Amino acid sequence: MGAPSSKRAKHWKKHVDAFHASGLSQGEYCRKFDVKQPTLRYWRLKFGENPGGTTRKPIQLVPIAVVDQPVQRVDASLRLVIERAGAVEVRGDLGAIAELVRMLGGGAK
Repeated sequence: MGAPSSKRAKHWKKHVDAFHASGLSQGEYCRKFDVKQPTLRYWRLKFGENPGGTTRKPIQLVPIAVVDQPVQRVDASLRLVIERAGAVEVRGDLGAIAELVRMLGGGAK
C-alpha cells in the first residue's frame, strides 16, 4: 500500500515516525503530544502497519505451472488450510499427501 501524499498525510507521517522514535507506547505518546489514539492508529494502518505496530509484509505470489493431464483421484481425505498470514498447509494422510505431491510434479515418479 503506498503512502498518501496529501499535506495532512505528511503531517501524520511525521507523527507516526516520531511515535516510533519515541520508544513510548501508543497511549503514552498520544497523551504526551495531545493526539487522539484512534487517529494515530488510523494513520499507522494507512501507512501499512498493523495495530500491533509491525509493518505488514508484502504478499508474495508463487508461480504455479498448470499441466493438462487427466485427473487422478486421491482416495484419502486431504484438507488445504490457508492461514490469514499467508501460510499454507496440506493436512491429511501422509500417503495421500505424498501422492498429491507426486501428481503435482514435486516428487520422484
